[in-house]
Amino acid sequence: MDDDPQTAESAPAPLPPTYQEFLATRELPREIPPPADLSPDALSRIGALLLAHPTLSEADLLLVVGCRSRDFSIAADAWHARRVKRILCTGRAGETFYQDGTSYAREAMRALCTLGVPEDALFVEETGDNTRDEIRNGLLHVHDQGMTPRSVIILSHRAHTARCRLTVKKLAPHLQVGHLVYNTSSVLAQVAADVGGYAALDALLHPDRWHTHPALAARLYSEYARILHYSARGDIAPPDY
Repeated sequence: MDDDPQTAESAPAPLPPTYQEFLATRELPREIPPPADLSPDALSRIGALLLAHPTLSEADLLLVVGCRSRDFSIAADAWHARRVKRILCTGRAGETFYQDGTSYAREAMRALCTLGVPEDALFVEETGDNTRDEIRNGLLHVHDQGMTPRSVIILSHRAHTARCRLTVKKLAPHLQVGHLVYNTSSVLAQVAADVGGYAALDALLHPDRWHTHPALAARLYSEYARILHYSARGDIAPPDY
């Protein structure tokens, strides 16, 4: 079917024995400083790509992508406001998984139930250990459960949203995509503390200013490097500048 994700679900791969070893399996470093010879125009185009967060007032599905944030209240608030019909929790490996075997998806599900979201409003798909597998396996799971969403809101941290959007565009191009964002990734929290708070961080999260703070620039540019790397390999859609 044209409306289905375009790849088949696969069994989860064996994981390294420790969380730090799992983090070390990333194909690219988490921080990559922008090349010094990038022009102001190029920096602005990269910033516009990374910091564009299209919004939807409502959607069929809210996709909670695995990351280090545990502020699941944002997802709960969207459900209580009737912005979304169902919530899909994804992700296997995380700190909690290595502590007691609880996947990120299962942790998100339990937190959302505590926040008043009924269990029958939730999908849980806990076999993905990277962005592409989480989104692919999650959309396949939703389809297998009898739902064919036409729109999705993705919840992740600000540096991650563009790659999530391009992954959905590759796997399920029929879907209309919007975003909700965390401000609580470790790097963004560090930058906020360094510049005097989240209001000052928000001022830096602009296409013409993101590259002026070294830690923020390295974190965001590493996401751009990933987009180039994965799109060249055909895993995600090419950048939509």
